[in-house]
Amino acid sequence: GTPREHLPRQIAQLKEMRQDLRNGASLDSGTIAEPLYVTASNDQDPGWEVPGNVLVGGPEQIAESLGELVDMGVNHLQIHFRVRSSQEFIEQTHRFGELVAPLLN
Repeated sequence: GTPREHLPRQIAQLKEMRQDLRNGASLDSGTIAEPLYVTASNDQDPGWEVPGNVLVGGPEQIAESLGELVDMGVNHLQIHFRVRSSQEFIEQTHRFGELVAPLLN
């Protein structure tokens, strides 16, 4: 996927092209966020060695990071979790829904 630092330039380019070709019609911009691992609180150690490309943090930290993508112009986010088991996937999905999602509005 596109690294975060390249997104603003690419989204601006898409908007320019949309303006030229479609007279400024609305544009949906989506991205796949980094793999997530949501801890119960900010700066909590996840308790295992999470790979370096994973965004690890508490609810506020994850929401803030995803909010940065929205601020860049992304209005469709795909998320996925870095987990070690199906049970941990369920826990991460629940934690995201309960603690992170309400902060994204």
